[in-house]
Amino acid sequence: MMVKSLNILMNDFLKGDIMKLKLATLTTLFVLMLCLQESFAQTVKQTKTVHDGGGGFSRSSQFIMNSSVGQPNSGTSASSQFRQGVGFWNGGSGGGQPPVPLMFYNDGWNMVSVPFIVPNYSKTFIFPTSSSSAFSYEGGYQQQDTLEHGVGYWLKFPEDQALPLQGGPRNNDTIEVADSWNMIGTTSIPVDTGNVSTLPENLLASNFFGYNSGYYTANIIEPGRAYWIKASGAGSIILHEGIPISLSSTKPIQEQQQPQESVEATQNSISFEIADNNLTNIVRKQVLYFGSGANAHMNKFELPPAPPREAFDVRFASNRMIVQLEKEMSEPIEIPIRLQTNGRQVKVSLSLQQQDGIKYSIIERDGKKPLKSYKLEHLRPVTMTIDEDKKYYFRAETVPKTFTLYQNFPNPFNPSTTIRFDLPVASSVTIQVFNILGQEVATQLSAQDMEEGHHAIEFDASLYSSGLYYYRINAQSLYDGKLFSDTKSMLLLK
Repeated sequence: MMVKSLNILMNDFLKGDIMKLKLATLTTLFVLMLCLQESFAQTVKQTKTVHDGGGGFSRSSQFIMNSSVGQPNSGTSASSQFRQGVGFWNGGSGGGQPPVPLMFYNDGWNMVSVPFIVPNYSKTFIFPTSSSSAFSYEGGYQQQDTLEHGVGYWLKFPEDQALPLQGGPRNNDTIEVADSWNMIGTTSIPVDTGNVSTLPENLLASNFFGYNSGYYTANIIEPGRAYWIKASGAGSIILHEGIPISLSSTKPIQEQQQPQESVEATQNSISFEIADNNLTNIVRKQVLYFGSGANAHMNKFELPPAPPREAFDVRFASNRMIVQLEKEMSEPIEIPIRLQTNGRQVKVSLSLQQQDGIKYSIIERDGKKPLKSYKLEHLRPVTMTIDEDKKYYFRAETVPKTFTLYQNFPNPFNPSTTIRFDLPVASSVTIQVFNILGQEVATQLSAQDMEEGHHAIEFDASLYSSGLYYYRINAQSLYDGKLFSDTKSMLLLK
């Protein structure tokens, strides 16, 4: 329309038609105003969502996309992709310049890397809003001021935030690794872990582990994050360009954290969660697995080295996320758990694939002395306040089928002995000690409510003389009121 108006203007000028020339001039000015208005109207700012597939919760990173004249925005696809060979987010169908992506980082400690070629590799230039030094791993954590490609770093942020990922693309990388655990960086496009190759072959001795407020096994290596991998020796890990991958946070975190291999030992799980200050949103989560049955690949589920002290971490003392239990337990089993929560309350939930007649709990101890017991029941969470000066154990025991009072051990004894008893149901328990004349000399328990299971108490006879004593239990079921009573003798020799 603008070109046509200019042609009319020129013809009228040559003919000397002044009236038509004025009219054409006004028409041309009007068209120019419309074009300018249309051009300004096309500059819009749209907020798109880029889903975070790295084991994230309900959070997504975001980017800002600016359309310009003649360059429509990139579409409205719900899931985003990295554009192969470019290294920028591609929001879906349509042309135009790709927007600059923002990588979402949680408040607290994160595993980060440098996926692009940038003009300055100082930590303060690449991550200006971080609140800690950067730490790489070479058999232990090392503070770094200048960052490198292919290396992963621990870095702390004061709050949730999204930082721009931009620079020259790096679509492939060969990363040198040492024997044992390595924290590696990423390229500028996501890589399926199935596309990762090594020199020599079969170098990988673990799953890939990312950290998103807790360790998780990763199927996709995302730009801007870092990952742990264990190598069986020195060699190289090669990250290939591969095929563009859709990243989506629609999967539940439980699926993100499920180990890649299907084994019997992953049938049951315990999740440890920390909520925000309003106790509404889960901001930290770690899942441990347990079960029975042999598994030749248990080393695949060894967890990486523990994160910095203030970061959330839960693991079995074996450093694995999985533990095997005996199918037949004649005695209770206690497995040490390491809990790193920075003093915050933790919600603990048990998930069982089938009810197996076993009682599960977490025991808090000060040395050998039990202080607290948290009973774990299927899908009935309990809240724990962790004291990192105490020790914690995951306890599994078969539920007794009958009330039983056992012979004390040792017997004869001097000066102390252990009295054990079984409760098939929760009961109110009284245990008394009598001398040979039938006189009560001690009450070990007095109408104390106790859970079902195997129990033991200590009897200290330091203040008593040698001789024959009797101990008696009265246990009344808290469910139906039935009373169990039994008496046994014991011999004190000094």
